[in-house]
Amino acid sequence: MVERMEDLNLNDLDEMGKMNANLARPKMPEFNDNQLRPARFSHIVLQTNNLKPMVDFYMNVVGCKAVWEAPIGAFLTFDDEHHRVLIIENPTLKAKQKNRNGMVHFAFLFDSLEDLNTAYKRIRDEENIVPAYCENHGFQIGYYYLDPDGNECELGCDVFENHDQLNEYFASGLFNTQPVGMKFNPDYVSELIDEGVDPKHIMENKTYKDIYEPVSFKQLIDEGAMPWFAPYLIKIKNFFNKADSK
Repeated sequence: MVERMEDLNLNDLDEMGKMNANLARPKMPEFNDNQLRPARFSHIVLQTNNLKPMVDFYMNVVGCKAVWEAPIGAFLTFDDEHHRVLIIENPTLKAKQKNRNGMVHFAFLFDSLEDLNTAYKRIRDEENIVPAYCENHGFQIGYYYLDPDGNECELGCDVFENHDQLNEYFASGLFNTQPVGMKFNPDYVSELIDEGVDPKHIMENKTYKDIYEPVSFKQLIDEGAMPWFAPYLIKIKNFFNKADSK
């Protein structure tokens, strides 16, 4: 029984992607019952001791405007909702711990890769801000930015146009074998879009396979990234150890 990350053989971690292919494959659920559910997701709330830089970030990167702004906080929105992001000033806060319970990141999606690329170039050229990393998750493209407090803020777009296409992708098993995604250089993707390459070919990685670099489980551990993957890997390892012992 593996109990700690240190007990895993790092040289075997990438084999877990292959083992993971045998697990249940995702599928979008159908909501055809009579249960009452929320009509929409409304907003996130962030507290900070760094109010002005935080407000500037969400205005300049996400494109928000202020509904209300005061020394104690700000209501920010990018559409007809009265606030999508609420930032509250709290001068007593301490720096948050990396290894903690809570949110990993939140995402704001554009309608297309072209729109996402346009936003990326504006943020890069006008604000001198670039993503910490970019990944193609197979079903979604993500540009991951860090706000002034170190919160991970994703700008992204979906790869597929409808649930039928998405479920077909999930059923193929590709997600299971590469659940983290593929890293890529956003400047290279931007060049391809400017050259008129079909964004579907770029996102689905059918034509330009050299764009993407598989994200290695071992690399994630070595770099100390995504600490939430450690218990996941341990569970996967134990699942297959138990299956092998039968």
